[in-house]
Amino acid sequence: MFEEAPLPSQPFHGGFGLLTLHGIEKPSYHAFRFLHELGDERLPVEGAGRTVEALVVGRGAVTHALVWNYDVPRSGMERARVRLIVQRTDGPLTATIERVDARHACAKAAWQEMGEPHYLNRQQVERLRQAAAVVPEELPVRADGQDEQSVEFDLPPWAIVRVTLS
Repeated sequence: MFEEAPLPSQPFHGGFGLLTLHGIEKPSYHAFRFLHELGDERLPVEGAGRTVEALVVGRGAVTHALVWNYDVPRSGMERARVRLIVQRTDGPLTATIERVDARHACAKAAWQEMGEPHYLNRQQVERLRQAAAVVPEELPVRADGQDEQSVEFDLPPWAIVRVTLS
């Protein structure tokens, strides 16, 4: 909390914080939560794009890949097609993806669709909580050879995803 200014009454005011005034998660909250839940064994990653990077961490039989598409503002970012290849697997993998971008886990977009109300009623707060939720989706896994499997997905600008492989 900053002493210099009063607490904002508008839910999305462009200020600091991981939660809104109403306790609604912002995308940065989910990014920190993804990092917290990763695991403890960092695995090697090869290849990256100009704006796409990845961190892969294992915990037992589960591997998490955190992949993001970020750059400095007004840098001319583009949507990226990402392919994660897993080598040396012990049988078939299953995969889920959790997305945080302008269309997923983004309460601000829902608030803008509401007309950017300055004060929220209970129904609006609940709608924004639902819009802020990260929803896991199944991701198809492709067998690329005897010892390789892969998943592919699109990654828009200013996005972060967590792919869970087990």
